[in-house]
Amino acid sequence: MHLWKFSQVNLERCIKGFNHELASWSIAEWTNAVAGEVGEACNLAKKIIRDRDSIPGNYKPDDTDIDILRLRCAKELADVITYADLTIQSLGYDTEQVLKGVFNDKSVQLKCPIMIEN
Repeated sequence: MHLWKFSQVNLERCIKGFNHELASWSIAEWTNAVAGEVGEACNLAKKIIRDRDSIPGNYKPDDTDIDILRLRCAKELADVITYADLTIQSLGYDTEQVLKGVFNDKSVQLKCPIMIEN
């Protein structure tokens, strides 16, 4: 899957599937949605660390299986990407182009030859 295609389908689902125009939320609402998903991923990361360090606190059956925790965390991060894409689009930008520019700028800053080509 290409990022530009994901962005297209993501926007279409937002508008047609959820009946939710990008402009119906402010930037604060979009970024809060991103933050909510990041928070859920962070909570799962905490549970993964508890498992790694054998610290008590993971009581639910799904919280005691490291493979389930890792997959749940990955899925929350996918939600972060989904909301971040819609947030960038709500600002009027193309996610693929913004991501490429930010990545390449950081490579230049680090004097790293690894760049995303056009």
